[in-house]
Amino acid sequence: MPALPTPIRVYDSRKDNTVLRAGEVRRIPVTLDKNTRQVTVNLTVVAAAGSGFLTAWGAGDTPPTSSNVNFHGPLAVANTALVPVDDQHIRVRATQPCHLVVDVQGMS
Repeated sequence: MPALPTPIRVYDSRKDNTVLRAGEVRRIPVTLDKNTRQVTVNLTVVAAAGSGFLTAWGAGDTPPTSSNVNFHGPLAVANTALVPVDDQHIRVRATQPCHLVVDVQGMS
């Protein structure tokens, strides 16, 4: 997968204060190229209301049963994941209210 020269921030819920609610599925635009099939993303959970996890998956896929980021309260926690892309988007869901930052590091 080609890496980008610098990561591209494609989403930051803190900018408009749209907290990701517990259990909410949010569709996140992640690519500038309509032919992208998967992205390497850095997912950062910020200011979570409690301990939980976040899962990311391709927008047209069934949510996986595993997590991408495990977090514990308000501390910022990040992890890198390879996520399939559908219609230039991925989906995310967290088990606790939190803010989310998504940086794309590579795409193919």
